[in-house]
Order: sequence, then C-alpha cells, then structure tokens
Amino acid sequence: MRNVLDEELFEDVETIDLDINLTVKILNDYPMASFSDSELKKIDYLLDQNIDNTNFESYIKITKQTILNSNAKLIYFIDDNKERLNIKIECYKLFVPSSNIGIKKVKDVAITKSIFEF
Repeated sequence: MRNVLDEELFEDVETIDLDINLTVKILNDYPMASFSDSELKKIDYLLDQNIDNTNFESYIKITKQTILNSNAKLIYFIDDNKERLNIKIECYKLFVPSSNIGIKKVKDVAITKSIFEF
C-alpha cells in the first residue's frame, strides 16, 4: 500500500498506450524500416528522445526494457516463431478490445520526498 501511495504522491508518472503490434515489434527487435513514422514518434515520446538511424538500436533496447519493467508478463510476446507470435497477438486482441498496453513513463519533473525534509 505504501508503494502505491508513494508512486501516486511523489512520482510524476504518465501511462502511454502502445498498440499490441507496436509492442511486439519493439520486444522482438524488429528493424527500423518496419516501424511507421507514427510508431517512431510514439517511441520518441515514451523516451523523450529523437530516434534516428544512428541511435535506433540503443534506444529500442531502452524502450524494450521500459516495457518489460512496466509489465514483466509481456515477455510472453517475445517469440522467434512468427506464426506462433501472430496467434498470440490475435488471442490478445480477442480478450483486450482496445488492443493497447499501458506503459508507465516517468516524466522529467517530479515531486520528491526530500522537499518536505528540513
């Protein structure tokens, strides 16, 4: 309970909705060419960074870790078998109507406990 209260009171966290298809691309290290401009902008927003050809690989790894830190169960969608992966995606879409996954993004500005200390 304390962790929940601390998070709500002292961390400036925003939830970003990622489409399951985008999430799967990130988790499975798809190449930059497979991402649309709007998907890259979503990743830019999540990381507060501009992704381009020179930094794509390192930033996609950071994004992957951010997603898994937000929800470790998403490791289920890391799969080398494309056919099996597509079945997992379709099953997810059947049970989650919006097909979105909420990922926590920590904002730059946060209220910290230390400002209340003397």
